[in-house]
Formats: sequence, C-alpha cells, structure tokens
Amino acid sequence: MNNKELLAEATQRLTTTSESARADAEILLAHCLQKSRTWLMTWPEKLVEPEVEAKFQQLLAERIRGVPVAHLTEQREFWTLNLKVTSDTLIPRPETELLVETALFLLEERTSPLAPSP
Repeated sequence: MNNKELLAEATQRLTTTSESARADAEILLAHCLQKSRTWLMTWPEKLVEPEVEAKFQQLLAERIRGVPVAHLTEQREFWTLNLKVTSDTLIPRPETELLVETALFLLEERTSPLAPSP
C-alpha cells in the first residue's frame, strides 16, 4: 500500500475511537517511516515497505485500544521541547502549556525592576 491508502484506511478505523483520527494516523505513520507529516503529504503515492506497514498496523491496533499516541511514539512535544515519554509518563496537555505561560508571566512581573517588592 502507499502512504495515501494507508492513511485513508487508518483514519477510517480510528474514527470511532479518536477525535483526531487523521492526525493520529499521520503521526503514527510518520513515526514508523521516520519521516515528517509534511513528507507524507508530499509523497502520497510512495509505497510503504511491508515491515514498516506491519509496525504501523501494530501501533494502529494499540491506538484503537486507547493507548495514547505519545506513548506509542515515545515522544511528546511540550513548549519548545521534544520530550521522551513512556507508559509511566503523564502526557503534557495543552492546559499545562497555559499554566507554564501564566507562571512565566507572573515570574516576569515579579522579577521586573519596576515591580514592587513583596
């Protein structure tokens, strides 16, 4: 199968278990191919090697069972960092980024030379 076909099939299979079926499929296939998601869109007709397709199908089955994408790829982008994660890791959520932004803003105000001393 090629990239386009695999993504279409995977997206269809994920629609009942994931709110982000297409993105999940792209992330998992890109991970298996060790390419970017942009590369997948640039080369939709590229054939996927059987062993890579088998690995993708395995990860897809785990995602359908509810395993988070970050645990499957063992990485999660947070803030400006690409973090290594395991099944023991709590995955950073978008709200966590907001918390960090707020904390940094408050720290900046507090340490500003113009800010009143506590």
